[in-house]
Amino acid sequence: MFLPLLLTSCGGRGESSTTSDDLSNNSVTSGSNIDNTTSQIEEVENQIFISEFFSIRELSSEACVEISNTSGKTIDLNNYVFNVFWNGQNTVSLNLSGELENNDSIIIKNNSFDELEDYDYVLDGDYLYRNRYLEIYNISDEQVVDVYGMKDYNYNYFTRGNPIRRETKLFSCNVFDVNNYYCITYDNYNYLRNLNTPIIESDFEKGPTLSSVYQEYPFAEDGVALGGFFETYYTSLGDGDTTFFYYPEESGADELGSCSTRYLFINTPEIDHGPSSSIVEEPWGQAAKKYNNDILRNAKHIIIQSARHSALHETYGRYLGCVWYTNEENPTLDDYILLNYQIAYNGYSEQANSGSYNEMISNDMYYSYYFEVAFNRARDLGLKVFGEIDPDFDY
Repeated sequence: MFLPLLLTSCGGRGESSTTSDDLSNNSVTSGSNIDNTTSQIEEVENQIFISEFFSIRELSSEACVEISNTSGKTIDLNNYVFNVFWNGQNTVSLNLSGELENNDSIIIKNNSFDELEDYDYVLDGDYLYRNRYLEIYNISDEQVVDVYGMKDYNYNYFTRGNPIRRETKLFSCNVFDVNNYYCITYDNYNYLRNLNTPIIESDFEKGPTLSSVYQEYPFAEDGVALGGFFETYYTSLGDGDTTFFYYPEESGADELGSCSTRYLFINTPEIDHGPSSSIVEEPWGQAAKKYNNDILRNAKHIIIQSARHSALHETYGRYLGCVWYTNEENPTLDDYILLNYQIAYNGYSEQANSGSYNEMISNDMYYSYYFEVAFNRARDLGLKVFGEIDPDFDY
C-alpha cells in the first residue's frame, strides 16, 4: 500500500495542511506497511531547513545534506544543532556555528564522501543515509524546526532519486511530509549550493519532455533496447496500453513491419477479447481504449522510444516502448507529449512496476519518478480506476 500523507506544520506561509495540489507530488513508493501518521505540532517560524539530501546512489555512504535559509534575514547558526537518528536513537549531534545569510546554504557531508570538496561540515563517520531521521533543533527556543524522515522508522521514502525541496516548500517544517520534495537523478551536483528546482509543479500536467540526448542512440541494436526513438504511424489500434505500430528497418528493431507495442510504465484495465478468450472485461477498460485511440487518431506525428538498457520485448513478445505524440504540423521535440504518462495522469491505468527503468531521464528526473507523481495524483484524487464508477460498464 502507499504511505498516508502527513499533515504539515510549517513556518513562513501559515500553511497547516496539505492541499489537492500537494497530493499530486507524493513520491512515496509502494510496498510499505508503515503507519507514518502523526499529530500536528505547534507551528514554527520559518528559520533554516533541510533543502536537499544528495547521494551518489540509493543508500550510499557518499552522501551529504544541504541546509538552507529563506527567512528573509541572516540566521545565527550558533543557536542550532543538527541531529541524526537511527532506530530512534540519536547517533550524532553537530553544533552549527557562524551565520547563514538569506537564500544561502551550508553542506554537511559524510566522512567517506571524498569526492565532494565544497562543504562546510564533515561528520566523524558515515551517519547520513536516506533511511535516517534528521532534525534541526533550535537550542534557544527548545524546538525542532525542521525534519527529514520519521524518527521511529528506518525507511527510505525516496527510491526515484535524490530528494530536494519543491519550489513552493522552501521553508521550515517540523513534521515530515514527502510532498515537500521533488526527486532528481542520483549523482547530480547541479542543485547543491542553490535553491533551484528542475521543473515547477505545473510541468507535471504535461509530464516528461523528449530530450535530444536520445537522438544520439539507436532504438535498438542486436536485440538490445538503447533508448533511442523513431517516427512511425499506427497500423492497428488496440486497447488502452497496446497498439500496432510500423517498425522500419532504420529503427534497428529485430522485428520489422506492423508490430504490437506494449506501453511502458502502465497497465490499463482489460477489455473483452471475444468469446474464445478467458480475459474478463474490467471497469474503465473501454474508456482507456477510447482515450488512447482517440489521441492516436488525432496525432500529427508519433514517436516510439525504447527504455535504455532494459528489455526490448515483454513476455508475450510485444515490443516495450514509450509512445510520444504531437498535434503540431512541424513539431520540435518539446512539442511531443508522452501518451503513457497522460494515461496514468488521468487515472486510466493501475500502477505498473517501473523500478528497472531508471536510465530514462527528463529534466534531471527519471521517467519513473514522473510516473510515481502521476499515479499518486490519480490515486489521491480518486480518478477513474482509483475510485470512480465507470458509467459505461455493466457491473
